[in-house]
Amino acid sequence: TPDNPDQPQQPENPDQPQQPDQPQQPDQPQQPDQPQQPDQPQQQQPEPAPAPKPFMNQAREHLRGGADPAESVRLAKPLRNADASQKDSDGAFLLLEDAAQKGNPEAMHLYAQFYDPNCKLPRGTIQPDIEQAHDWYRKAASAGSAEAKAALEELKKTAEAKAKAGDRNCRRLLRRW
Repeated sequence: TPDNPDQPQQPENPDQPQQPDQPQQPDQPQQPDQPQQPDQPQQQQPEPAPAPKPFMNQAREHLRGGADPAESVRLAKPLRNADASQKDSDGAFLLLEDAAQKGNPEAMHLYAQFYDPNCKLPRGTIQPDIEQAHDWYRKAASAGSAEAKAALEELKKTAEAKAKAGDRNCRRLLRRW
């Protein structure tokens, strides 16, 4: 009642529920059941594209499924370039190793490059090994790879220079060349 300030006032119309005291804005009617809309419509942000899987993970997944050597070469070959990261090079190495062991001549040649001290392409975490390069280039050349045969000739020049400088491993390698 108006005479007692401690008592809440009853609404003039008993059929309307009493609203808590809130300031009313003359331009916008109050709608308690709906969230307030900003003056400008909200633009939905596009969902970000999922991050591509690292190539090493793709390589491992491919190898789990009984990988086809030609498909492994197709996946690895684009990563045999000067800009390849260490992880991408390591993924390519895994694919090429598997395909080379299954007898693919192109894979044998590309796999040998990882070990070839003359090859300037990134090799990931693989250390140069002239004997491994020799063995894989020889297998690839025997299987008909002209590129491997040319690389084998260049590798022999490197082995001869190292043997002349006293490298025992290269001397031994040249004996079985």
